[in-house]
Amino acid sequence: MNTNCHNCNQSFQCNLQCDSHCWCADYPAVSYFDGVESCFCHRCLTTHITNQLESFVELNSTNDVIKFAKQFEVKGLIENIDYTVNKGNIVFTKWFHLKRGYCCKNGCTNCPF
Repeated sequence: MNTNCHNCNQSFQCNLQCDSHCWCADYPAVSYFDGVESCFCHRCLTTHITNQLESFVELNSTNDVIKFAKQFEVKGLIENIDYTVNKGNIVFTKWFHLKRGYCCKNGCTNCPF
């Protein structure tokens, strides 16, 4: 079903009210949304979730964040949530590293360990 973004009013495809799996279900569940009137487009949801994750990581212990993040470990990578692209290079986010749960000892830019 087409709906408009709660934030920017852009029209986008939302399957929340349908029987099919909605794209937004793959995002980390760090916010409560009360239905269609709170739906965000890809860009706005990514920004919203990124901000929520940054706050969540800052307000909770590393171990608590890792426990929470493990439930999203098997889901695919989401640009600007799990990684960004900088000059053609993939740069993993702090969230991605915490979701992985350990340091790879490669000196990653956003490594929280």
